Parts: sequence; C-alpha cells; structure tokens
Amino acid sequence: MKMKANILIAITFLITTLMGCEKLPENGKLDGQWQLMEIQRQEQPTKYTKDDAIYWRFQLDMLMIHSRKELLNGVTYDTSARFKYNGNQLDITKTYIHFIDRDSLLTDPNTTALVPLGIDGNAESFTIEELNRKNMVLTTEKKRLVFRKF
Repeated sequence: MKMKANILIAITFLITTLMGCEKLPENGKLDGQWQLMEIQRQEQPTKYTKDDAIYWRFQLDMLMIHSRKELLNGVTYDTSARFKYNGNQLDITKTYIHFIDRDSLLTDPNTTALVPLGIDGNAESFTIEELNRKNMVLTTEKKRLVFRKF
C-alpha cells in the first residue's frame, strides 16, 4: 500500500513538474500562425495569393510577421511587434524591423514600411470582428484584414 502511494506521489510530482515548464497559450484562439489573405481598403483592396505568403504569428505578447515577397526597407522579410489582446480589441504597440544582428524599433508614427503587411504606421489598434479556429477578421475605420489559420 505504501509502495502504491509513493508511486502515485512520484507520478503526480513528475506531471506537475513537466506541465510547469511548458508555456500555455495565453491568448486563446488568437495564438498561432495566421495567413493574411486580404486587405480590404475602400480606395484599393488587396488580395494575396499563396505566393505572397504573409504570416502573422502570435505567442504570449509577441507578434512575428513574415513576408516572402515584401522586403522591409529592401533588407529583411521579418518584423516583430508587441501586442495587447483584450476580448475584441487587438493593439499593436511597438514594432521592430528585424535585421540579422539586431532589431530596430520603428519610432515614426507615419512610416509606410508596414503597410503591405497590414499595419499603418508604427502602431495600430484593431477591432476583432471575427475570431475562431479557422478565421480571423481585424478592422479599423479605414480597412479590414482577413486571415485564415495556417
């Protein structure tokens, strides 16, 4: 009987230890990789194909954006950002251009470097119109971003 109790305690300790080291999703359905399919602007809608491949990846409080075609400042395909997610609101707060040796904070609120990726300026707030396991739609007054879970 004592042997079974010791084994049960050891198994419980092992499971607790292993689960404590793992990062659980903090953002629910938002976490993971999303492919940008379309930017709907009144003046000029943009549809993306598989070859365009713009991906937004959410984990913890970090957003990584990767584009296979859009070079940011002619140098890199990657950018990262901090974000805040609260129910139906997604705020992109700080954006960085990723270089091989460093990340460079974008400080100009009027920058157009991220426009092809769906972000106007160096920070932006979106209303979450739709978010489920397959689709996400983010909106502002000027545009609508349509994503699929990838």
